Amino acid sequence: MSHTVDSLKTYYLIFLALMVLTAVTVGAAFIDFGPLNISIAMAIAILKGCLVLWFFMHVRHGNPLLKIFAVAGFLWLVILVAFTLQDYVTRPWQDFEANQRWIKHQATHFEARAALPGNASHGSAH
Repeated sequence: MSHTVDSLKTYYLIFLALMVLTAVTVGAAFIDFGPLNISIAMAIAILKGCLVLWFFMHVRHGNPLLKIFAVAGFLWLVILVAFTLQDYVTRPWQDFEANQRWIKHQATHFEARAALPGNASHGSAH
């Protein structure tokens, strides 16, 4: 079985591309894209993962069975991320301060009850 070796120039170019994509990721983190923030970050991460998989893990020089399993694993990852993002996007984001008033109400009710005379704590002796 022959082993194909890539040139150092290829590795340096891929490394440079990964560093540029990392800088783009950091730059994109400081820009508000609204609901597209996660999609942009995921797209850059997927591109970086594909570069690592294809070049540094030598999938491009592998046999067809290796390529099939690499693509299958990648598609499975895409399915899992898609389901996670579907849950994230469809979750009803709410104003927690307004929608959780009942917690504050219950807490103030509890504090008011505990402050009443004759309410002994569980740890005190009778």
